[in-house]
Amino acid sequence: GYVELLRGDMERNQFVSSLAYGVVAPKKLTNDLYRHRMEQRTAETIRIPDSAATDLPKPDEATLAKFHKDKAARFTAPEYRALTVISMTADDLAKEIAVSEDEIKSSYDQRAHEFSVAEQRDIMQMVFSDEKTAQKAEKLLSEGRSFEEVGKEVAGQDKESLGFGFMTKEQMMPELAESAFAVEKGKSSAPVKSPLGWHIIRVKDVKEGRSKTYAELKDRLKSDIAREKALDGLFGLSNKVEDELGGGATLKEAADRLGLKILKIGSVDRSGSDANGKPVPNLPKGQFLNVAFETPLGDDSQMTEAGSDGYFALKVDGVTPAVLRPLDTVRKEVTEAWNQTQRAEGARKIAEKLTTQIKGSGTDMAAVAKTNGFEYKERKALLRQPTRSQDSLPPVLTGKVFEMVPGEAAFGRDGNGYIVARLKQVKPAALGADKKAHTALGNDIAESIRQDLVRQLADGLRKSYGVTINTQALNAPL
Repeated sequence: GYVELLRGDMERNQFVSSLAYGVVAPKKLTNDLYRHRMEQRTAETIRIPDSAATDLPKPDEATLAKFHKDKAARFTAPEYRALTVISMTADDLAKEIAVSEDEIKSSYDQRAHEFSVAEQRDIMQMVFSDEKTAQKAEKLLSEGRSFEEVGKEVAGQDKESLGFGFMTKEQMMPELAESAFAVEKGKSSAPVKSPLGWHIIRVKDVKEGRSKTYAELKDRLKSDIAREKALDGLFGLSNKVEDELGGGATLKEAADRLGLKILKIGSVDRSGSDANGKPVPNLPKGQFLNVAFETPLGDDSQMTEAGSDGYFALKVDGVTPAVLRPLDTVRKEVTEAWNQTQRAEGARKIAEKLTTQIKGSGTDMAAVAKTNGFEYKERKALLRQPTRSQDSLPPVLTGKVFEMVPGEAAFGRDGNGYIVARLKQVKPAALGADKKAHTALGNDIAESIRQDLVRQLADGLRKSYGVTINTQALNAPL
């Protein structure tokens, strides 16, 4: 059966790949798209922060009340839920599990290889094409010449190519490892043959191997064994809780019978914060908050996995619906939010006025910015699709800049302010300037064409043969 499946896969892959074989991006399409994407523009910009808008009007009571109502979502307290929770984690169970001395010693013996550090040697080597040359180098070394001198003179290797750094025995070629780990520190080996030629090896330094002792690892091994046992027992314990709940027990009754702790949560919102806006501590992991807000009031949830090492079940004890906070309780926040909208609107009017002033004129934008205390910047080599490392403008303003002719100006929102931009220069893309980018673009277009062909094939096959779903087979396992 497996062979037949594999054979079918090979046939399908061969058929589909034949469609895409030899697909090449049309040269004109690639060139036109390259010119479009790689065209560069230079713009002069002035940034007007919201704080530039001063002399804001003070809102009266009616204005604040209307703003509070219009922006109700900003000042609405979220829904809160009161919960009773059974939470079980492997770490909690591990604290209750006893581990014997024999178990710890057995684990140490079985895992000894994990705790050993292999000997490492700082290796240098010369490589020769024949044994005679290697013997010549060996003779010069025996006369007291330095390894570096002989390597350069006989092997033609500079100092950098001689050194390999620290290596374990397993990291070296088998033909060289025995000699390298038999040589004393500061000594050189006799010529050794490998498939790569003849070698002379020198050991500059040695880091002795060692194994951590049982005493060093005892506490860690005990903790690991307890956690493994806890993970093994966790699934069984969760089934017992489900059996208790299925038999009509409450969460508290199930917890008492099985010796589990109950967690009471007075209030929590969908973000995990309490009524004071502080994070609720010790919440179970995984889908806990989703389950808490999907379970009806008064009902128990099913036992649910909390990540890879825990389970939880909960009961919804109470629901406090989301409600618009009274204006008197959030007056400060409403006033500040209203002031912020006024500052933003004031900055927009300044940007609009400045855009009209500089558009199509020879106004010195740097001087204008300096006079008004704004930030001026000349942004060069702007692209329609800049990378993170490239200078850029807000997307809405980038689109405008690439629609303008030199001298025209526009403005756009940027964080907590506005940017006014006047196009200074347009630099068309030269086809031969960046061959790497041009090739990459061609490859991307070709891949898109290949995907389109395969998608068209799939659509055609669906229309010709249709698609049916065997619901009986799907429902059988359920």
